[in-house]
Amino acid sequence: MPAALLLLLLVASCAASPGPSQWTVAEEVRPEFFFAEDVAVEVRSAMTSTLDAGIEAWGNFGPIEYWVVGKDVPAAESLAQRYCDRRISRGDMTAQECTADVRRRHEMRDWAARAAEIEVTGQPFLEAGWNGGFEWGLHQFSSSLPPGWAGLAEVRIEDDQTVLLHEYFHAVQQSHVTTLDWEERQRLMGPVWFVEGAAEYMAQRTGEALRLRGRLPTDPRFPGEPWRARDRMAQKMRSGLAMRAERPGLALGEIEYGPEGQIAYDLGAWAIAWLCHRAGPDVLIQRFYPRVEALGWSRAFEEAFGLDPAAFYAEFDLFLELGREQQLAVLASRG
Repeated sequence: MPAALLLLLLVASCAASPGPSQWTVAEEVRPEFFFAEDVAVEVRSAMTSTLDAGIEAWGNFGPIEYWVVGKDVPAAESLAQRYCDRRISRGDMTAQECTADVRRRHEMRDWAARAAEIEVTGQPFLEAGWNGGFEWGLHQFSSSLPPGWAGLAEVRIEDDQTVLLHEYFHAVQQSHVTTLDWEERQRLMGPVWFVEGAAEYMAQRTGEALRLRGRLPTDPRFPGEPWRARDRMAQKMRSGLAMRAERPGLALGEIEYGPEGQIAYDLGAWAIAWLCHRAGPDVLIQRFYPRVEALGWSRAFEEAFGLDPAAFYAEFDLFLELGREQQLAVLASRG
C-alpha cells in the first residue's frame, strides 16, 4: 500500500476475535510510539489507547513502530533524525543508507508544514500508512498530526480512530505472510480493493463496536450527532459509484493505487461487507488469512467465501445495482 492515506479512510470489522497466524507477539510486547516533540500529550494518549483497543479486538500483531509528526517543522526534522538513528542502532540500515533515504525526512517535514496550515485554512489534512518493515522483523507505521485528536478543523475523533484502526489492520493482514519477497507478498494479499476494502470495513465496524462498549470515546464536541458506520458506508457507496460512472468499463479487480484508487477503497469496503454477510463476520481472520500463504489468494478466497473471484465479481456487480436500503441491509452481517 502507499505510504500515505487521505483523511477519512472509513472502514470496519469483519471478525470478532483473533485467529491463528504466523506472526504474533506476546501480549506484554507493546507497540512503540515515536512522537515529534510538539505532539500534545492528549494526542499521544489517544493514539496509544486506540491502538491498544485494536489489539484487544484483533490480537497483538507486531512488533510495532509508530512514528507521528506534529506541526512544527524543526521537530519533524528532529524526529526524522531519531528514525535514522534507530535504524542504524538496530542494524537495519547503515549510516550511508539512512542518509541517502531522503524520502522519509522530506515526508515528515512536509506533513508538519501541511498540518500547520490547518489552523489557517480550516481544511483537514491527515496522512497515515503502514510502511512495511517486515524485513526488519516489525511493522512500521507513520502519521501526520491527527486533526480530530488535535482539535483542528472540526474533524471528529471517531474519524481519527478509524484511520488508526485501518492502518493496524494492515499489520493483521501482513502478519499472515512470512515471505520477505515484496512482489510475492503483494500477490498473496490480493487486489487493491481486497486489501484496502478489508482494512476499511474492519476499522469502521470495529471502531463503532468499541465505542458502543465504552472502550473508545466519542467526540464530546458533537453532542446529539452520533457517528455511525452505516452513514459512512452509505457515503462510500455514493462516492464509489459516482467515480466508477466516470470510468465506464473499469473493473474492480483492475484498480491499482493512484488516481482511481479511491474507488477500490470505497467499493472495496462494500465488497468485504457483502462477503462477510455471505460467509460470516469472522471469515477474514478465522478462515481466509490463516490459509492465504499456503493456498494463494484465489484458492483461499474460494475456500473462505464459497465462490471463486470471477463469480464474486459477477454477483457483486448485480449487488451494486440494488436500491440503497437493500445494500445497507448486508451491514447486519450474520453470525
